[in-house]
Amino acid sequence: MTWRSFSRLRVSLLLLIFLALLPAFGLIVYTAANQRRLAYREIQERAMRQAGRFAALQELRIVAVRHLFTGLAQLPAVHAHDPNSCTDVFQEIQKRFPELTAVVAATPNGEVFCSGVPFPRGTNLADRAYFQRALETRRFTVGEYVIGRVTGKPIATLAYAAVDRS
Repeated sequence: MTWRSFSRLRVSLLLLIFLALLPAFGLIVYTAANQRRLAYREIQERAMRQAGRFAALQELRIVAVRHLFTGLAQLPAVHAHDPNSCTDVFQEIQKRFPELTAVVAATPNGEVFCSGVPFPRGTNLADRAYFQRALETRRFTVGEYVIGRVTGKPIATLAYAAVDRS
């Protein structure tokens, strides 16, 4: 046998080995792609469950704030627009619920007269959509996500119109 026939034999053997291993490589690629797809689906499902838990927690918080605001709206100091009396109450609320950025009361024309945190004199909320919607509907409203004008913090705005009997 010549050197050339050994070369052909080697090439044939290598080709035969390659063809024998090709299904194994294909199986490896298929399995890796399938595992990746399953992992991606599991990550999506976990994210959806976590988002659902977060949404449920937020809903509970909003319901709690609605109850709190309903109670605060019944205070005589709020109806009388008495800043001295209601500021003490609002400051105490602010201490007990630090997750609330600011608990405030404003007149129907939007001027803040009472707050649990310091607000600059003359602060007016009349141009805020949540404030207008609360006045219009006379119900608890959940406003948009904004950066607070006074606090500079990102907040979800919640409002309730304190309507007296008249």
